Amino acid sequence: MLIEGARQVGKTTVIEEFLKSESNSFAASNLIEDAEVLKAVDSAANAGELLLRLSAFSKKPLVPNKTVLFINEIQQAKDAFALVKYLVKDGRYRFVFSGSLLGVKMQSI
Repeated sequence: MLIEGARQVGKTTVIEEFLKSESNSFAASNLIEDAEVLKAVDSAANAGELLLRLSAFSKKPLVPNKTVLFINEIQQAKDAFALVKYLVKDGRYRFVFSGSLLGVKMQSI
């Protein structure tokens, strides 16, 4: 799922409230608030490495077929979608992305 929209309209709040009510497990990352996560995402060489890096920064363990990964401010990452589409196809995790429309070049996954 990709949610995009103007800055400060409540995208993150809506997503987090939905995940709290509908998901047993979710891990959230904000690529603006945490420069180390952004650096890790941008330097991942392949999809497996991206998942490993997201797991390392997660405050909760990632559980296959249960954990939803929420990446906020996805527009900050260079090539995240190119790698995430392989993780989506793999099917062990579900993903939610949120980003502002400013300077966003999204590609379909």
